[in-house]
Amino acid sequence: MRRCEDGALIDVEVSIGPIRDRTGLIVGASKIARDNGKLVASRLSERRLTRLMHALTQASRATSRPTSDQELFAELCRICVDLGGASSCWLIEGDGDTLNLKACAGLSEASARSITTLLFRKPEASRSLAQGESVVITGVTGWPAAEPNDAAMPAAAVTVAGLPFKRNGAVSGTLAVVSSDPGFFDAAAMDVLRELAADLSNALTSRARDLEFQGIVESAMDAIIAVDANHRILRFNQSASDLFLWPRHEAVGQPIERIIPDRIRATHGQLMDRFAANESMPRRMGAARPLMGLRSDGTEVPIEATVSRFGSGADLRMIVVIRDASSLRLAESALRAQKEAEAANRAKTDFLSHMSHELRTPLNAVLGFAQVMSSDPQFPSTGRQRAQLRHIQAAGKHRGRVAERATHRGVAGGGPPGRVRPGGSDGRGRRC
Repeated sequence: MRRCEDGALIDVEVSIGPIRDRTGLIVGASKIARDNGKLVASRLSERRLTRLMHALTQASRATSRPTSDQELFAELCRICVDLGGASSCWLIEGDGDTLNLKACAGLSEASARSITTLLFRKPEASRSLAQGESVVITGVTGWPAAEPNDAAMPAAAVTVAGLPFKRNGAVSGTLAVVSSDPGFFDAAAMDVLRELAADLSNALTSRARDLEFQGIVESAMDAIIAVDANHRILRFNQSASDLFLWPRHEAVGQPIERIIPDRIRATHGQLMDRFAANESMPRRMGAARPLMGLRSDGTEVPIEATVSRFGSGADLRMIVVIRDASSLRLAESALRAQKEAEAANRAKTDFLSHMSHELRTPLNAVLGFAQVMSSDPQFPSTGRQRAQLRHIQAAGKHRGRVAERATHRGVAGGGPPGRVRPGGSDGRGRRC
């Protein structure tokens, strides 16, 4: 160390070398001094940046893990202190009027709240944070009295960096990082910290969208199942559980082939692999030909399904939307039965019309001939013959009325055609 004319101490590197004459004899010495301040500062900055980059890597991993928001906040604060080299760190949500401390590391919650109040009392800092801009405040003093968790807090002034993070595109809170090193928050370090805050923002936004999507999936009336590239079930909504009588906690992690009947299970797996490898548009199944699903109790249920995919490789996901087609199949069966009944009714009507024609033609001939015989003056009939002719005419008219009634009832009632047989002593025809 050397003292300058202004009294300041600087870190110097001194090298001394011999001075020789033409014969090689040492006649003196030379001394060269070099200011190492910039070199030392550069090395310190590199070490800080290396630690922050390591902290950023771990923070990115933390944001991708399926933990609660509170656990994520606590993990990020710990990473900034233990790995990033910060003196302390805490995370708050809300604005200057309502501040909620979510997590802290390196100091107590009481101290974090007090320092946060000091931070937001500065109008420019509060305004910048609300607008989504990071701030660095140097020379912060007025720390609260030390508490058990504040043993490492410095007594001198410190530098505080505030990094806003967002949720669904709107500023949600601030990540506060404290260091007693005045040069800790240089441009490179702030870029890393901003990237860390951006990772946090993306994670919170993604989680909010996942919750929204999960709400939509759970409220859907159709069964929705998400599977990976190995056909393992990742998501199984309540409608799927109700349709296949399979509790969700038992279904997740199982192959989707468990809901496919044994006779088509192998073919189904091949079709899924082919779709995952080649198809890009959603595919509908079960509409053209019946598709059956297998319930946990071994019964089968008719279904219709639409499968879509996104991602590739190990990140491939397939979404299967399944609808219970039982009511549809019953309606289709009823429609087919109705059409068959209408066809049978038309055939019956045609049959009765043809039968009526075939009966009336010979009856009219018989009746006409009997009438001619009973009224021909050239060949008068005897009493017995007239009685027989009257009997023929009565029987013929009766059969004509029977044919008329049968035709009328069959066409009007829509029932199956009846067989008409002669009556007993009363002479009436009966339908059987």
